[in-house]
Amino acid sequence: YGMANIQFTDCSPVFVVGASRSGTTLLQLLMNAHPNITVSGELHYFDTILQLKKMVPTIESDENLKDFFAHLPRVSGFQYLPRIDDVLEKVHERLRQEDSRSYEKFYYFLLKEYALLEKPTSRFGEKTPENIRYLEQIIEIFPNAKIIHIVRDPRDVVSSMLKVSWTANDVVMNTLKWKCDMFCGIEFSLKHPSAYLEIRYEDLALKSEVQLTSVCKFLNEPYDCRMLEFHTDSRAHIKDEPWKEGTFNSVNSASIGKWKTDLSAARVHIIESVAGNLFSRFGYEKAKTSLTTRLVFPVVFISELLNYCAYKFQDRQERKKTENAKLIFGESEKLHSLFLRVVSGRHPKG
Repeated sequence: YGMANIQFTDCSPVFVVGASRSGTTLLQLLMNAHPNITVSGELHYFDTILQLKKMVPTIESDENLKDFFAHLPRVSGFQYLPRIDDVLEKVHERLRQEDSRSYEKFYYFLLKEYALLEKPTSRFGEKTPENIRYLEQIIEIFPNAKIIHIVRDPRDVVSSMLKVSWTANDVVMNTLKWKCDMFCGIEFSLKHPSAYLEIRYEDLALKSEVQLTSVCKFLNEPYDCRMLEFHTDSRAHIKDEPWKEGTFNSVNSASIGKWKTDLSAARVHIIESVAGNLFSRFGYEKAKTSLTTRLVFPVVFISELLNYCAYKFQDRQERKKTENAKLIFGESEKLHSLFLRVVSGRHPKG
């Protein structure tokens, strides 16, 4: 959809990004517990909301603005945002009072109103994992933005992905998604090192205070020990998302290394093979692979691809059932182009 038509230089928002099931929600809630920071839930501005431009190219006129807000309830994922109706009402009122309107201003006000809903905060931001694929667009709109990329062992990421209903039940494509997202983070870090901080989920779980101190330093905010008490209020930030119930507890290491019991040796070998040298790049060690695992590798690999094909077929059927509701889902073109880059070897070094 092109680059931004307007920039906001009067703020320094923070964006928590990473592959799905990497701990982005945990980091969001930890940061939300800071008195000066509010990180909203998944707004999906870049991958979903911007698709409304196909129907409402601009929101300059009153009529277009009205049409735009009429379409917003169709955005898939909004049902998981607490008090979204209240926020949208305030954003709508703000935009009506503006002499000029744009999609970028809508996003700015959406972030700001969500922050004001929580507390009169000095810094606002959001947590949409898929935003890692749109970091250049973020920095174009918010030149002073801060990006915090949380990385997790891909074996635990994929193991966790297999347990949720909204993704494919295969390890090949789920690992490729992880790999694409990691390259997006690496590429951005090489271009904008001062705007980027990378932390590992494992370090956050095992050395919480050290990692959070590093995060606060990156944001020029004082560390506040109340961040570790996030779980006392985490239910207020989660709505109808049972896969996030782990964040109702204090920080712990229970989810580290679950792949060792959840995944077969052949599946682990596939993940490690697809992830390639990114294992050492992020400080993870590959498991020892037996001869038997190597021999069955081709058969299991093909089986995983068939699992993915079955998932895509079922997903299309489910989406057809929702055609009457005309729901707006996240776009897939960006991910497809990233797949092609990774498979062809055209990815950043470093």
